Amino acid sequence: MSADRQTPTDVLSGLPLPIVPDENVRLPIDNPFVADLHHGFHPASHPDLQSLGGKALRHSRLQLVDKNYHNHTERSYHRFFEGPPIPVNPDEQFKICVLAAAGFVPDQGIDLSSGDPEIVELTPSQKIQLVEVDPDDQYGRRELKYRYTPIHDFFVDYALGRDITHVKEKIIDEFVHTEHEDRAKYLGHFLIAQTAVVASDTVAEQYREVYDAGMLHPMMPSHPASLVKFKLGNDSQRVSLIPALKDRLVAQLDGSLTTSISIIPLQPVPDKITTNDLSEDFLIPRS
Repeated sequence: MSADRQTPTDVLSGLPLPIVPDENVRLPIDNPFVADLHHGFHPASHPDLQSLGGKALRHSRLQLVDKNYHNHTERSYHRFFEGPPIPVNPDEQFKICVLAAAGFVPDQGIDLSSGDPEIVELTPSQKIQLVEVDPDDQYGRRELKYRYTPIHDFFVDYALGRDITHVKEKIIDEFVHTEHEDRAKYLGHFLIAQTAVVASDTVAEQYREVYDAGMLHPMMPSHPASLVKFKLGNDSQRVSLIPALKDRLVAQLDGSLTTSISIIPLQPVPDKITTNDLSEDFLIPRS
């Protein structure tokens, strides 16, 4: 039998539905002969999974599954399903990846136990199995994973391309012109955090809905801006993004870059920027 069915996706998140786990079996995480990782977005060779956003999707939802339900028996998932619809719009890709990174778990799954796949409501014990926290990673799940690097790379590209015109003009002005390394680093951290705030606007409404419904990992913040900023890297990693952000802003000012970053034309450099100009917390969303 050739796979000819489209993988069903969750209405709230856009993520492919998980394979329903066997409630009576605790899968080993370190024995590939018994269980391995199933990519929700497939096939790997699909042209829409080759872009930066496509690669992030590909690695946004990995599920630890029994090999008998993955590839190796008459009841295996890949005998039936050719893959889910793959969004190509970066906004949609970003929404899905944020919710996946937040540990979203839907209420439904694909039951393969009968040999004829069907969409079913997850039982409480099946849901408990899927939401279990990874004992080695308090921010992760044991059976639902994602790969950090593709998510990070896509989030950097997406966030640094956002419009940050809500930031005071003199802050951007000083960042572009200052020759003081420490000051540039300080302002750069602030502006990068603001790109995360703006990027998170894309998914904020959906995120809040599923957060309130208890469908995210318990360690997730109440607003996606904090999660997005964290996925851009730690403090030292975000320092490496500052030159790229500056280049984009300078290029935009020169008119040589067509990107979603847009700022007010520069005015003479102010003598000093006060602490009050930077009073908005890096993680507080815009009003």
